[in-house]
Amino acid sequence: MNMGDKLNSIRWENRLMVTSDGKYMFFVSGRRHELLNDELENGRYTSVTGFYWVDAAFIQELKKRMLGSLCAAEIVSKEYEKYGVEAAVCKLTELMSEAGDSCHFSYFELLMICREMIREDKIDDADIFYQALLDTLEEDFRTTHGYGMICMKHGRISKGWKLMKKALSEYPVELTVAVYILGSELLRMSRTEEALEIMRLNAGEFPGHYLSHFGLARAYEKLGNVERAIKICEEALQLCPDYHPAEDLLDHLKKRLNQ
Repeated sequence: MNMGDKLNSIRWENRLMVTSDGKYMFFVSGRRHELLNDELENGRYTSVTGFYWVDAAFIQELKKRMLGSLCAAEIVSKEYEKYGVEAAVCKLTELMSEAGDSCHFSYFELLMICREMIREDKIDDADIFYQALLDTLEEDFRTTHGYGMICMKHGRISKGWKLMKKALSEYPVELTVAVYILGSELLRMSRTEEALEIMRLNAGEFPGHYLSHFGLARAYEKLGNVERAIKICEEALQLCPDYHPAEDLLDHLKKRLNQ
């Protein structure tokens, strides 16, 4: 859940820890990514992460605001169930107007309403509500990125890909990693054909990044196309010779081919 500008940046944050006395919050952030010169020459990317801390006193105020946000999402969802998407949009606007600055509306909780619409195959409703969220949340890039992820995960791969590219247009490495993670999740769910489509998009968009090739190799391996997987895995290792997961996969694939 986005915790506001006290913690979240336009990059990513994780590994959140609060000290036992409740006074300080520590976390890791990618807000200071750097490209090392020697790795730039080899077409590789290194993420130089940083450890950060903030005074944890803001959590108590945030709790009050986020509780309001969670309630808002529930109210809007119930309005949708009773009266449809137009009524849900009106209720969202009404709640935002009433709350003013006193409530931090969670884009994540509200996007879950879009997810449920898509699960119920109400695609037009999901698109309408997403657009309302953009207007309400002033086109926060996380909303576009989040909806793109939801679309891709629920079969709307082309639309989701376009949204994620728009959201992360200035951060291509983050896009590569995000799409790879999503494709990997689909592989774990045995949705191999969808994973293959996503990994193909990634490799086509980022032919110079080892992770996009590695993901595509994994998808072909799952489909049983061992020779194709070997070729693409070798391409990944050409881009990043010491990427051990690709080395392990290539070794596994060659053993399968020789069996």
